[in-house]
Amino acid sequence: MSSTNAQQEGAVHPPRPQLCLTLGITGHRASRMTDIDTVTTRVAEVVAAVRAGVERLDAQPWFREDPPRLRVMSALAEGADRIVADIAMDNGFELDAVLPFPADDYSQDFLDQASHDHFNALLQAAGRLLVLPGKRDPDSRAYALIGEALVAHSTVVVAVWDGAPALGRGGTGEVVARAIETNVPVIHIPIDSDQPIRVLWSPFEPFSVTPRNVGVIAWRPWCQETLDNVLQRVLLPPDDPIDRAQLRQYLGETQRLRNYRIQYPLMLWLTGTQKLKPSAWVKEPYRASTHRDWQPFRDVGGDFAAKNAEMLNLLEEAFSWADHLGGYYAQNLRGGHVVNFTFSALAVLIALASLVLPAFKLQLVLLELGIIFSIIFNTSVGSREAWQRRWLDYRILAERLRPIRSMKLLGVASPPLRPQRKRANARRWVDWYVTAVWREMASPHGDIDNAQLTKLRHLIADEELKGEIAYHNSNANRMAHLEHVLHRLGSQAFTATIIICTIFPFLYLTMHDQVMQWASVFVAFSAGLPAIGGATYALRVHGDYAGAAGRSLETAEALTNIRETLLTEDLPIALAGALTTAAARVMLIDLGEWQLTYEQRALAIPG
Repeated sequence: MSSTNAQQEGAVHPPRPQLCLTLGITGHRASRMTDIDTVTTRVAEVVAAVRAGVERLDAQPWFREDPPRLRVMSALAEGADRIVADIAMDNGFELDAVLPFPADDYSQDFLDQASHDHFNALLQAAGRLLVLPGKRDPDSRAYALIGEALVAHSTVVVAVWDGAPALGRGGTGEVVARAIETNVPVIHIPIDSDQPIRVLWSPFEPFSVTPRNVGVIAWRPWCQETLDNVLQRVLLPPDDPIDRAQLRQYLGETQRLRNYRIQYPLMLWLTGTQKLKPSAWVKEPYRASTHRDWQPFRDVGGDFAAKNAEMLNLLEEAFSWADHLGGYYAQNLRGGHVVNFTFSALAVLIALASLVLPAFKLQLVLLELGIIFSIIFNTSVGSREAWQRRWLDYRILAERLRPIRSMKLLGVASPPLRPQRKRANARRWVDWYVTAVWREMASPHGDIDNAQLTKLRHLIADEELKGEIAYHNSNANRMAHLEHVLHRLGSQAFTATIIICTIFPFLYLTMHDQVMQWASVFVAFSAGLPAIGGATYALRVHGDYAGAAGRSLETAEALTNIRETLLTEDLPIALAGALTTAAARVMLIDLGEWQLTYEQRALAIPG
């Protein structure tokens, strides 16, 4: 493990992301611009305003103390791409380049020596260079791929644009439409000096905006105040006090390497659902555990993954904390449910035992009282420590972060937007954290030729989706088994009650004196067995094991179909990116259904 990894392993809290912004460039070639001097002046004004706006943000305590990291992403074509790149680098931005073909092939677009020299100088200045597997043919989507990569990795897009629809695939109008569709703000610098600069952004008019009408209704006049407002809303966490309090709590979490609330793993073991392992109560350090689990992904990713080790390290650390903390609070909450319902049934049984053991009435009453107080205490601790909310938040965060590693390496995939919810507990801080990590990772570095694309498709299919499919199939079997065992136990308890209640009248009539001597035992069993059956039913309802099994099967089937398509020979990178995003969307849908289910199952005193 590198020294950087070793330092991260010693971290005591979840990582704060670095404040990062990437300025994506789209625009016309120089031949389309009638007044390059005015365009250049306007670009300089916009770039300086963006830098000033980022520096004015109140980044503490949400980000690391490092200075903001500013990047500009450009395809290095003549015209807008180079104008913005040059000015941005003069303002301290790092340059990330993305090309549709290898540099030697792409340079054929530039006719004179001065343009070649400018291109080569920018290429040498680029800290990252992403080369896509485009083709020079009439039907090629090479330039459209550039637009998809730019939008995927940009925080704000600067469009030097005449405002007209795109003339071809990957034109400026198409890139702007893609940015609007994915809620990326666009600063529109018209090539006509008589037209004002505008800021286009869907959230300006969230209920009526499409890529077609955004230029009509979802825009604001350019000014520093408008830009500052956009940057605050894009880069800073939600300003809702509850969201910020929950984010602050997450950033203050510590590693939980001991968990003695093993009631849920114990129930799985007793029902034959899962083995009881020491990992149920003793955990490995978070980063070391995740690093071992992710090592096969890095190994299969080979040299390309090694070139992008920095971004994978950032994601791995962020994921490790969310994943392990989610598991910790899940075990607490599930164990809390097991305790409450088991102890409720036990309290009934103890109360009934006083009928059979009247000499121990006082001791049994005190024991029952202690059990009831244990239920109240267990519930109050779970509520005070917010086991349910922290489990849901951290599990959602982990599952949102996991697929980013594949989407980032592919270069052209964008994370799917999470549907907005009307409910108050929409957990917007989780969305903010995911996008902050995404921004910090920047674009990948390397040449994705056809051979590399094949490796990446197999990497995603075998190291990303195959594991998810196996998990969901295993989870479906495990949940179905647990549901069956609990259902059978509850049914047996009620069947035994029916048998006892059926036999008792017959024995009462035929063996009255003897039966009356054991009447209290009959009462204890006839009342105690339904209590056991009720407890198992409550565990089934709160665990929703049948529903979880069904959701996992559906998710596994959908991911299997995507995986099989990903393994198709000669699959273009655009379709590979769309499939990778579709897989993330499938998991996001499953996550949303899971969230809705378990939000309704708070730890409470059985009533």
